[in-house]
Amino acid sequence: MVSRCANPSCEAQFKYLHEGRLFQFASTSTPTDFSNGRLNFSFWWLCPRCCWYMTLIQDGPAGTKLVPLSNVGANQFVSVQNKWEPPLE
Repeated sequence: MVSRCANPSCEAQFKYLHEGRLFQFASTSTPTDFSNGRLNFSFWWLCPRCCWYMTLIQDGPAGTKLVPLSNVGANQFVSVQNKWEPPLE
């Protein structure tokens, strides 16, 4: 469960989904987990202030890394359709 900002130097508390940015990363704890079709998902949240200049990227099979947006190339972002919007035609 997400309770506060993923930035360790920020004390913002998670309250609403429409504030900040929520991240979901898939990970496997052991190689056999994937072969059994079992993925674990971890959720991270950046508050509105921190998400303006930082983002989270997947760092290895089970880790995440907080990085400045200026260090992230455009090709590292994955476009995901908002589940609340109608499907693209």
